[in-house]
Amino acid sequence: KDWIINTQNLSSNRVRQLKSTISSMSNFICDMLDEEYPNFKNIVNKIKPPAKQDVREKTVLSNEQVENLLNILVENKKYCQACAVACLAASGVRKGEIIQFKTDFLTEERYDKDTGFYITPEIRCKGAGKRGKVMTKFVIRDIVDPYLKLWLEQRKELGITCDNLFISNYNGYQPADKHTIDSWMLTFSKLLKTDVYAHAFRHYAATWLKKNGVEISKIRDFLGHNDSSTTEIYIDIG
Repeated sequence: KDWIINTQNLSSNRVRQLKSTISSMSNFICDMLDEEYPNFKNIVNKIKPPAKQDVREKTVLSNEQVENLLNILVENKKYCQACAVACLAASGVRKGEIIQFKTDFLTEERYDKDTGFYITPEIRCKGAGKRGKVMTKFVIRDIVDPYLKLWLEQRKELGITCDNLFISNYNGYQPADKHTIDSWMLTFSKLLKTDVYAHAFRHYAATWLKKNGVEISKIRDFLGHNDSSTTEIYIDIG
């Protein structure tokens, strides 16, 4: 229980849900195999669940904080992480979506001059059904380009051939996964001395667009929402 919370970055509420699911499965097994294994017992119930925690307080990142974080990462030549931050801020994609980005997603061929966006191929996104929904994503070129250039140049110097845009150098260069992104966010939190998580950049992107005069209906489409009322939750303008 403690291992899952401390190393897998899962909330206590999520662990409680997992415990409940495993316990229900164990009860089902007990019922199915009652005659064959009469002494089989569900021991999951004996594990004390972690205490409930309040829902994470929303972090509203300012332009100054995002720029400060980018500057720190560039100064330390953490160009992959800097590019990821810029990409999150420029697109509002979720962490499960950004790890699907390929090196050919942000190219001149995919740049739309009318909007100023890179338009990605379709990727798997959060949505109804087990596999979610498939959508294209939009990335604000002016925000991401300086850091994309630095990262692509560093990739060449390091001889990275992986098609995925973002990588982890654990046990060789491998595609970044959700755990990689979570690990980076913990580092960013320490650097900014505030709680930083991938979804905070979704709020940042929506707010940036609103401050720059983009209509709510277009921000809705940018984020992939079905309803503008959902989009309004992401706009943090006091």
